[in-house]
Amino acid sequence: LYAAVEDSSICDESIAVAAQESTVPRAVLMKIARLESGRKVNKKFVSWPWTLNNGGRGYFLNSKADALDLLTKLSNSGKTNVDVGCMQLNIKWHAKYFSNFSEMLSPAHNTLYAAKYLEQLYKETGSWRKAVKYYHSRNPKYNERYYAKFSELPNFDTIAMIRTKPSRRPMLIPPLAPERAPEMPSVFGAARAKSVLFWTVPQGPLVLTAQLDLSQPAFTDLRKFKGKPLLVAGQ
Repeated sequence: LYAAVEDSSICDESIAVAAQESTVPRAVLMKIARLESGRKVNKKFVSWPWTLNNGGRGYFLNSKADALDLLTKLSNSGKTNVDVGCMQLNIKWHAKYFSNFSEMLSPAHNTLYAAKYLEQLYKETGSWRKAVKYYHSRNPKYNERYYAKFSELPNFDTIAMIRTKPSRRPMLIPPLAPERAPEMPSVFGAARAKSVLFWTVPQGPLVLTAQLDLSQPAFTDLRKFKGKPLLVAGQ
């Protein structure tokens, strides 16, 4: 269950990057991904990265390794009408543009390729509506029904779906060279901060503090700052 929850956001995260690397609206990529590889995880409708479809029979695998194993077996048995990954790229038409099946399954490569492909379709047709249709099929018999399903999907709140957990690892700040040591603000007079090595943790608002002799400058979390506020002369 934990792996499923973790993997359930991979497609969305990759789509966010692919949208930045292309001209395709993120909403278009999100809706296609839901239409192609959508499933319920923890009562949420998500795009599942380890999805395969063999001639109309869908598979939601537990991991990339499982998906790669099944994909390899299907290919070795002569199956070519197999759709792969977040954006369900068909191996018959698109596998030749990847180094191997593992790369084709990779959410980052899968979604970026789909975005670039949609870009080409948009340049060809002049509209995202037609680009979405052609993404599925150039035959109106199939693409009209596909676009109808696409249109029925809501515009997903991508910001809420993408993991934004801040890193808790401290960042090492290298010391400044002595000749480049900055002047302290005028409220401290002519005192100069000495170069030191210190750590910061990237969470919460930060504030520069120091001892009275200004020999130990450091960053600290403002919420833990207990000292009296500094008063500027004249106030």
